[in-house]
Amino acid sequence: MSWRRTAALFTLLLAWSSSAAQERAAYSVDSARSKLEIAVYKEGFFRAFGHNHLIAAKSVSGQVLFDARKVENSSVRLKVLAASLSVVDPGESEKDRKDVQATMAGEKVLDVAKYPEITFTSTGVLAAKPVAEGWELTLSGRLNLHGVEKAVSFPLRLRKEGEGLRAQGEVSLLQTDHGITPVRIGGGAVKVKDRVKISFDILASKLASGAVVAPRHHAAVPDEAPKPAPVGATPEIETGFHLLYELRFPEARAQFASWEKSHPEDPLGSVSEAAGYLFEEFYQQGVLTSDFFLNDKRLLGGIEGKPDAKRKAAFNLAVGRARDIARRRLKANASDADALFALTLATGMQADYAGILERRHAEGVRLIHESESLAKQLIVLRPDAADAYLALGAANYIIGSLPAHQRFFLWFGGIHGDRIAGMQQLRIAAKKGHYLRPYAKILLALAALREKQENVARAQLTDLTREFPQNPLFARELARLNHQPMPSYVTR
Repeated sequence: MSWRRTAALFTLLLAWSSSAAQERAAYSVDSARSKLEIAVYKEGFFRAFGHNHLIAAKSVSGQVLFDARKVENSSVRLKVLAASLSVVDPGESEKDRKDVQATMAGEKVLDVAKYPEITFTSTGVLAAKPVAEGWELTLSGRLNLHGVEKAVSFPLRLRKEGEGLRAQGEVSLLQTDHGITPVRIGGGAVKVKDRVKISFDILASKLASGAVVAPRHHAAVPDEAPKPAPVGATPEIETGFHLLYELRFPEARAQFASWEKSHPEDPLGSVSEAAGYLFEEFYQQGVLTSDFFLNDKRLLGGIEGKPDAKRKAAFNLAVGRARDIARRRLKANASDADALFALTLATGMQADYAGILERRHAEGVRLIHESESLAKQLIVLRPDAADAYLALGAANYIIGSLPAHQRFFLWFGGIHGDRIAGMQQLRIAAKKGHYLRPYAKILLALAALREKQENVARAQLTDLTREFPQNPLFARELARLNHQPMPSYVTR
């Protein structure tokens, strides 16, 4: 029957659902009230004739997840727009500042056209201890500067200010570690030191809390629901998913495996590892592209050829392990949200493999029913799990877009759809989701292209390209939409 071919539609929908683990308060960095400065010092025989430089960042954004009960569970992600770095240099002439600014932004130093963002993603909080006004701790993470990512660790002081947080500290780094050659003048008679010092005073405002209400059947979900605190935000897993969306698959899986080793009874590690294999296969097969998504024959029928055998075997091992652990935990506690999340995600990913990658549509339909049921249970149990709207929104949109006669047959199988509600639910996942927010954004962009809503698609793709500038999938789709050539810095 023709309706069976629609199974492949759902496998793209239900692979990703919600998130797991312990709740923490969410904060957003207040760029206007935050300060980040870089001190660059001179050296050389004629250093008295050179100048030290002070550089200030005008655009600092990011998110903080803070657990006051156990500070070690906290995490942070920061982003600085390279073009917003401004040479301050008090006492120098406007002309001198402009000259230094041009050198700093140019190809010889930051090359802001090629590397538009500087990002920091924490990987751990160490040695946190309470002090009179807050906490002292060491923050570890990955700093991506000039296209080179390096591990960094530094001490900082953290305290609450009203409903917000304030973090202060400094860190030193070598320019050469990030592929930058320190500027030299007169054959090195005057030059800047390789080591620079970054000092920061970051203020973050607490985001409004509140549950995201689960949608009624066929009902549209309000687009402006209050942003909930992310569910299950684990720093190591967050870093792994960030690497995943950067297409750094081996590093992402290594991050997941490391976390799994220290948390053997938590299915989140295994299910995240499985997600790494699935996302890599999707990327290699071109599934998350307009070429695939806008082609009804491919979207309905699945990929041409077969998935990679080694990735498939590794995926099956990881997803099976996640399901086993999740089921054991749910047997002991039917309200275990973490286990329910993992089981939902695992089942949805198996539906992906069956329908899109293996074209076993009947099996895909069975797994879709199971995954959708689990997702609804999760939303009832944890209504703040905004990532769950990805599965519901994509299902509503794609099913609602099918011809009437196909939807009629699906109706007998208990499968319904609402295109308008689906788009609104995808928007919630794209705006308020956590681990799956970037995935929701690419699906929303592709759905918007089908709806001829180019501005919506362009906004999502622009956000994704800014957040993951080295991901050729996002850059290619944005360039295609804008009728522009592929950016030169993207190699594939």
